[in-house]
Amino acid sequence: MPRDASRAGPEPGAPPDGQRTEMTGGAPAGSAGATDRAAVQAWAGELTTTAAARWLTPGTVAAIGKGMAVSITRHHRAHGGYPTWAQALTGIDPALLTPLSTPPLTWPLPAAAWRRRLRHRLMVDLKDTRWITYTPAPGSLRVGARGRAWLTGRSTPPAPTPESR
Repeated sequence: MPRDASRAGPEPGAPPDGQRTEMTGGAPAGSAGATDRAAVQAWAGELTTTAAARWLTPGTVAAIGKGMAVSITRHHRAHGGYPTWAQALTGIDPALLTPLSTPPLTWPLPAAAWRRRLRHRLMVDLKDTRWITYTPAPGSLRVGARGRAWLTGRSTPPAPTPESR
């Protein structure tokens, strides 16, 4: 809703003197605090990328994908609906998911940020390899073409269609 121009004074919650602030905090853009946060985020991104590359090998993604296909199918049969990510991951061998819960000693952010970033990488890899499919809508987690092919014993999944991506 546009602000009424007839009211004087700064926007509620606006930084003093019209300074621009970063989206992640209250320090003025270009300040030491903003630069430090940017450096921390860059370091965290680098650590996440390295860990994901080591953990999410084709073999690991396939093993987790098979587990997800089984977990999603079992949940759907038992409850009549599709599971959340947390529910689907409970059916996976915990040893495969160890990297999710173990941030490196040099991790600069809270452990929850590590789990969130690595889980996102896992979700993208599983979707890109067609083990699963999902949209941002709640309850949209489904078995993908590759997962269905594996569950039914077909050696190759059908070719992707635009709506399966």
